[in-house]
Amino acid sequence: MRRMQPAAMAMARSASRSGPRAAQVGRTLRFEHAAQMGAVQLIPTHSFGGRSFSSTPVTGLVDDDRIVAASPTEAIEQAIDAASEVDYASISDLGYSLSDLAIRSLDVIHATTGLPWWATIIATTVAVRTAFFPLTVISMRNAAKMKQFQPDMEKLQKEIEGKGTQDAETAREFQTKYKALMKKHDVNPFKSMLTPLSQIPVFLGFFWGLQDISKYFPEYAHEGVGWVPDLSVADPHMALPVISSALMMASVELGGDAMGAEMKDKMKFAMRGFALLMIPMTMNFQSGIFVYWVTSNAFTLTQTALMRADVVKRAFNIPVTKVERLEASSITTTTPFEAAVARAKEGTVVKTLKYKPSKPSSQKQ
Repeated sequence: MRRMQPAAMAMARSASRSGPRAAQVGRTLRFEHAAQMGAVQLIPTHSFGGRSFSSTPVTGLVDDDRIVAASPTEAIEQAIDAASEVDYASISDLGYSLSDLAIRSLDVIHATTGLPWWATIIATTVAVRTAFFPLTVISMRNAAKMKQFQPDMEKLQKEIEGKGTQDAETAREFQTKYKALMKKHDVNPFKSMLTPLSQIPVFLGFFWGLQDISKYFPEYAHEGVGWVPDLSVADPHMALPVISSALMMASVELGGDAMGAEMKDKMKFAMRGFALLMIPMTMNFQSGIFVYWVTSNAFTLTQTALMRADVVKRAFNIPVTKVERLEASSITTTTPFEAAVARAKEGTVVKTLKYKPSKPSSQKQ
């Protein structure tokens, strides 16, 4: 906002002492644009010993037809209001890019429900994630079938390797049997990628859209919640980045059923490190972005926990494999004692006593 000079306030008061300007008592000039107000030159003059100011606009910047009479107070208020106006972008200027589609969807939910913007972000996120839930079911169903497909695939690989040849005929035989196995188990590796591939454009659209949404809706900055009243600035307490990373890590710990044991451990280790790095890397992001991330991560965690239950899997026709039951009930042998017990069960028990123990004295009779 442009700060008005004291001379502007004195301009109207000095008009009554201007001599030749007596006909303009109680009248001043109103300009429709702040730029015209800035073009006015305030020139001190001395007439008959009295001090006053003369307003002489720069030639070409003031249209005489647009000069109307008004009170001095009203003229100053008009100039201040004109200087403080902000030209916000119009919603009609939005196109159909990822970010524009995200802003449009948020606007529809906001206008339909009348929710504040923080609740609008949560409601829109839940609605979008729910709309993509069928793709998640397809991916999980395919991943479960892939587990059933894996033993037959390993047998086929051993069969091909046992031939000891790597000619074109062997490759064609492998491809033919491989396709037959996939058809038998009704699996497709691409289906397992539906969830991540569908979430990437949604994630990018909301990330970019929430960065620019305050340009279209100025009230967005003032409709936060709790300790983040302004959604267009970073969380001053860094609570939202920590919550988002914690939810991400919890989802990683629960997930990974579609991967093997070795791959699952490596993936979890990498994701744990990534979740921790996200805190310092994203701490300066806008709070509105974190409201979206926290909601999305909480949805993922809840979805993962529910889909682990056998009754839920059967409801969505997702096979429950024997491997999953064994993994759920198995105990990892990590200590030397447990490893020795496991080896003993597989073969002959190895004697570990160097000397034969003597019988207790109570049994010597």
